[in-house]
Amino acid sequence: MVKKRKVRFRDFDEVIREAESLMESGYTEAGEWTLGEVCDHLEKTIKAQCGMPSRLPTFMQIGGAFMAGTFMQATRGRQVPTMWPPKKDISDEDGLKRLKKSIKRFTRASKNTGFLMFRNKTPKMVKKFHLRHCQHHFEFLVGRSSRKPKEQRLSNTSSQ
Repeated sequence: MVKKRKVRFRDFDEVIREAESLMESGYTEAGEWTLGEVCDHLEKTIKAQCGMPSRLPTFMQIGGAFMAGTFMQATRGRQVPTMWPPKKDISDEDGLKRLKKSIKRFTRASKNTGFLMFRNKTPKMVKKFHLRHCQHHFEFLVGRSSRKPKEQRLSNTSSQ
């Protein structure tokens, strides 16, 4: 069984680079989803955030922000049902393409309108929430190194 890894993202460019790197080198799932499925799920959650109505009732704004933060803390390391399950059998390429599109939309929305579900949260704080969500899912995708282990490289050169 493959163990999950630690991942930290400071911005969405790092998320995209990591996804592209995993596609290039190959990866092993430490969880149940492929890279395409992870990207599809992340795309749906980011897109849903950007598609919120221009004015939600106050109780939904406050409740949504509280639930999101509490949920992320309470479920750390546990498998939980998802509101936005990924499309099964989506290719890694298609999932990444969808994720890139939603990140562009998110970036435009954060500059123009903010995010009403997260009442009194700055675009920077909402971005941090989504980056943590990305980190959580990417921790279950472990890249295969394209480099040979040092011992193997040394043994190959000594036999020549």
